Parts: sequence; structure tokens; C-alpha cells
Amino acid sequence: MPPKRQNIGRLTNAAKRRREKRQNETEEETAQRNKRNRLRMSQSRATKSSQQHKARNEAQI
Repeated sequence: MPPKRQNIGRLTNAAKRRREKRQNETEEETAQRNKRNRLRMSQSRATKSSQQHKARNEAQI
């Protein structure tokens, strides 16, 4: 069994680095990052929906 996390509810070093990196971004970099995230999430939703739809149809047959 893995050891218990000691820092539950606290920021991890990785989260702190990501937050600091975002704070130092220019407006253009922020816009690009947001655009990439929107595209990635929309693709994920589209794929997930069709997979779930197929699974429901197969289960009903």
C-alpha cells in the first residue's frame, strides 16, 4: 500500500511552479494556452460522447 500523503490540502511544488509560470505569461501566451485547452477539451468531449453512446447501444442489444 502506498504511503499516506502528508500534504493533503497544501500546494504541491508542481502546482506552485505551474501557478508561477501562468502568472509570468504574457497576454498572448495566456490566450494561446486557453485556446489549446478549449480545443483539447472539446475534442475530449466529442470522443467521450460517441464512446459512451456506442456503449449504451451495445448494452441495450
